[in-house]
Amino acid sequence: MQSHSPRVARRPIAMGPAVVATLIAGLATGITLPTQAQTLQPADYVGLSGGRARALDMDHAAVNRALAGQGLPTSTDSVDRQATGWKVFAGHRFTPNFAVEGGYTWLGRYDFHGQIIADPGTVNSQFKAESINAFAVGILPWTPQFEAFAKAGLGFWRAKLSANGTFAGRRADAESARGWSPILGVGLQYHLAPQWTLRAEAERYFDIGKADRTGRTEIDLYSVGVQYHF
Repeated sequence: MQSHSPRVARRPIAMGPAVVATLIAGLATGITLPTQAQTLQPADYVGLSGGRARALDMDHAAVNRALAGQGLPTSTDSVDRQATGWKVFAGHRFTPNFAVEGGYTWLGRYDFHGQIIADPGTVNSQFKAESINAFAVGILPWTPQFEAFAKAGLGFWRAKLSANGTFAGRRADAESARGWSPILGVGLQYHLAPQWTLRAEAERYFDIGKADRTGRTEIDLYSVGVQYHF
């Protein structure tokens, strides 16, 4: 007699620390999956991805506060919160359901324009950020080629805010900050061949920068890329 598994309605998964951590823990302990869904690719891989980054909290108030910390009381009138982001990464897949991964991420350059308060000059500023990361990755194979994954990790980031313009009698030195912050991500991957995989993912980098020096923001990175397995 042929058995049929009941259909279960899937709800959208919200990106939150508890949800991602629970999924990774469950996958890492070895959820039973059909044999035909397990990948036969080599365990080690490297990859390159690129896409759009968005600085969620770098609004007028955040930029003005950071520039005021440099001695430039500013009224910002133009804020660009989107930029190009990219990353390189490498990983090792221990089981069909668990991998570790690390790499470097360029989180983008964001440009701002404003007026100096009590001065006829203008100011242009740039916020730049990058991160070196390490992740634990939980993987859910759906078919021999198609998989979903979730990951949680930690990044060592560096942020920099610089300013220049036509203001007179003032000096603006670039301010930089460094620190550690959590990162969460979800994604899909499709195996083209034993050595090649297409990958699409969304990641959130928390608390990048210092509020009174460079500005602080969470950054979302939406990227597509390719992995090579060896």
